[in-house]
Amino acid sequence: MTPPMEPISHADEHQEALHTYLDLHRKGLVNRLRWAALNDFDARRPMAHWPLLTTLK
Repeated sequence: MTPPMEPISHADEHQEALHTYLDLHRKGLVNRLRWAALNDFDARRPMAHWPLLTTLK
């Protein structure tokens, strides 16, 4: 292109959109994680990853 143009990045907007989505749907997403981990919970297996997983980071 003439003149040379800088690449366009929407990374900040995408990150904000993802965080907004997670904030709006956190309860439902964590409930799905609970259902996925139910067998491990019922079997009393350690779930060391659980606190980090439920932060949705």
